[in-house]
Amino acid sequence: RKPIRARQLEELMKGKELGTEVMDSVDSLVAKEARLMMSSIDSLSYKRKLMALLVKSAITEATGGR
Repeated sequence: RKPIRARQLEELMKGKELGTEVMDSVDSLVAKEARLMMSSIDSLSYKRKLMALLVKSAITEATGGR
């Protein structure tokens, strides 16, 4: 599968400091934009939570922990 861009998340983050408000919005935006595949191992709910956690972690790492 090809990576996707989280365009709504990009728009939310443009020109803003990455404070609590932006990071709290990550969960819902990632859940909306992620195109997850169903598997017998993990539920879609679990995958959405994991995806949000990974995106938050990547944002934090990319911004030097700000």
